[in-house]
Amino acid sequence: MKRRIRKKMLQKEIYLINESLVRNSYLVDKYKNDRTMNGVIARLALPISNVGLKFRKSLLIKKIKRGDY
Repeated sequence: MKRRIRKKMLQKEIYLINESLVRNSYLVDKYKNDRTMNGVIARLALPISNVGLKFRKSLLIKKIKRGDY
């Protein structure tokens, strides 16, 4: 029972990471042509954030595939 709950928690975390990636891609499109300070920060920070999220997601997917949860 606990194992199944841990698996569901991992799947939920992957789902939340996917939502964050979608939100970040929306913000990148929103600030693409923005020359204000917010636009500059968004263009620099969001791609770095996406790299971290994709790495975390790949680790979680590997963990689920191995059955190590």
